[in-house]
Amino acid sequence: MAAQDYVKIQGLQVWQEEFKRVVNFYVEQEVNTFVKRRVESWQSQYNKEAVPIPLYPPLDNSSVNFMGRVTRELLRQTHPLATIYIYGYSVCGI
Repeated sequence: MAAQDYVKIQGLQVWQEEFKRVVNFYVEQEVNTFVKRRVESWQSQYNKEAVPIPLYPPLDNSSVNFMGRVTRELLRQTHPLATIYIYGYSVCGI
């Protein structure tokens, strides 16, 4: 038995809910640069007073947080003018 079974806490469920809350909060903050009606961090439905999500200063001029940097890098890596598709061969050599 795992420790969570003894204390009647669903650890994986708690982790998934909190991770979802953090990612949604940072996506919401990143979207603020594109919309007219901004949602400040203290107004966010995802930021709870009991367990606040920290805001860190931006590391570059184009992104507010890590979600923006990840999205921009994915777009850069998959840009159709800079990406070459190479058909993958199977392991057995067919």
